[in-house]
Amino acid sequence: MEDLSHKLRSCLIISDDPEELKNTFIRSPDDYNLAGIQQYFQSPGDISFIKNDFLISPKLGEEYCLFIEDEYDNIARFIEESNKAEIIKNLVVCKDGNSAEKFIQLANISPILIGLDFRLTDEPDWHPLTHRIFNSIKKKWGEIPLFGISNWANQPDEKTVQLVKLVRSRKNSVLDKSQVWSALPNILRDKFEIGRLTRENYEIKKDLKNITDALHKNAFGEKLSDRSINKEFTELSKKIIGDSFKMKELKMHIELTAQDDSNIIILGETGTGKQNVAEAIHKLSHRKGQFIDLNCAAFPETLIDTELFGYEKGAFTGADTGKLEHKKGKLELAENGTLFLDEIHHLNISSQGKLLKVLEQKKFYRVGGLIEYDLKNVRIIAASKPNIEELIEKNLFLEDLYSRLFSFIPVIPPLRDRREDIPELVRFFLLEKEPLLIPTDDAIELLTKQPWRRNIRELRTFIHNLHRLCSIKRDLILDKNKVEYGLALHNKQAVKESLVSKVFSNEIMNLDLAVKKIAEPKAKEFLIEFLTSIEKCEGTNEVGLDEISKMFLNPKTKIPGIAYTTLSSNYNKYCKHFNSLMSLPELSGKLTVAIRYSKLKDLLHS
Repeated sequence: MEDLSHKLRSCLIISDDPEELKNTFIRSPDDYNLAGIQQYFQSPGDISFIKNDFLISPKLGEEYCLFIEDEYDNIARFIEESNKAEIIKNLVVCKDGNSAEKFIQLANISPILIGLDFRLTDEPDWHPLTHRIFNSIKKKWGEIPLFGISNWANQPDEKTVQLVKLVRSRKNSVLDKSQVWSALPNILRDKFEIGRLTRENYEIKKDLKNITDALHKNAFGEKLSDRSINKEFTELSKKIIGDSFKMKELKMHIELTAQDDSNIIILGETGTGKQNVAEAIHKLSHRKGQFIDLNCAAFPETLIDTELFGYEKGAFTGADTGKLEHKKGKLELAENGTLFLDEIHHLNISSQGKLLKVLEQKKFYRVGGLIEYDLKNVRIIAASKPNIEELIEKNLFLEDLYSRLFSFIPVIPPLRDRREDIPELVRFFLLEKEPLLIPTDDAIELLTKQPWRRNIRELRTFIHNLHRLCSIKRDLILDKNKVEYGLALHNKQAVKESLVSKVFSNEIMNLDLAVKKIAEPKAKEFLIEFLTSIEKCEGTNEVGLDEISKMFLNPKTKIPGIAYTTLSSNYNKYCKHFNSLMSLPELSGKLTVAIRYSKLKDLLHS
């Protein structure tokens, strides 16, 4: 009996015209005709031809290789070499760009490995189609190994070389078509094993996320990832930046903790935003009193009690209360509100003992006073560094006080543990200053890689310093060179003359350069959408940038000849780009020159 274990099990070939493709195989020479390639399969009927219009939800093997190629002989050869690899069992072949795009959209199982022929059409301008398919693949299956096949070595042109660089920059291979076939079985074996491990890892992460979401749904009635926080917290969260899992978890606990009146302690490294969290809890608790803060490290031991409990006139030398007989402490000022004790580990043991007694008995004395006062509905929120338990072991902090303040609110994560939040933080800190700077992608990437040992506070200071640097030249763009220069100064390192030259020698941007750099990818889409709507209007074929800016800043502005347009939900974000651009006196003369909207549209597309 013939051993079929090493042979292919199935091959699904999708094309615009499957019958014509099938007839091409039948009419082809013996080596690569339909009968010739059927020998590589366990059963002659394992090859299926399907029209892409009828592709609804493809039935796929658990492990399959996707090959996108427009020449039938290369398809046949790929089938032959896949069989030689003796590891691939199922194939999906897309014969043209339409079939590839539709399959990528509909496939519910990721391939193990992807092969992409660069030139999928005989048209001279074939590059955009390949770019589009490659980007669709990476968007849906970003980690799956891909290898490109091209004649770029023998027939180089600038666009193809750029495409090769793009594919390789995403950690994929590009193989020359004249040399690929002899080595293809070994290439397939190696990449297929990498792809299998990659997909297993992806599936594990996916399962883990589903399990985590299910646990959160059972506990809180909704997925943590889809959690809809209340309106008040939406405003409040402007100070609590980040959409990482750890920050979502923290925000959820802030909401839950706010509904309780128990005293709590917030732990986190310096600069992680402990006071912002405390203010959020107070705001959401609907307490009628004030939020009073006291930094325990800011007062010497001899004065901290007077700040905390208040004092009677004449209680000590210099205890002058003016016309009043006493001065209220922070505990009294926080009546019906919240007292935030920052850096509570700096309290001396004596003051800690007094505070513990207040929390237990709900009563206190002013310094130098004999009257006992009730603690009137004051919630204590304390903050300390994460090493507080070490201080307890060294008898520098009372364990009973810590127990009174302990809560389930998570330790605020340091910035190095949530680097995915750094881009959002950078943009938030840039928005605090005028004019608005626009960071480039490579600048954001460089900032994301930095350690930021003093966390958000250090990042915020650094960004504001960069803003001052850019204001010297009234430059709107925050690029990688400026970040590198700023980092060198920030870390007290020497700066190369070449870098200084790059940062300070830029000329004022002209219109084309300004629009290209200011309109980041999503803003470009928005601008194009806006200009397209103008294009449909009657009564005008020319629009000035000053008029466009007015509609950006106020979508209800009526411009003669331009119909009212409903802008997208991104309006508020992207109008700021244009507003900052229009605000620079050096550029205003150039920007207000009327230009054809079609020209601007072409510029944005470029």
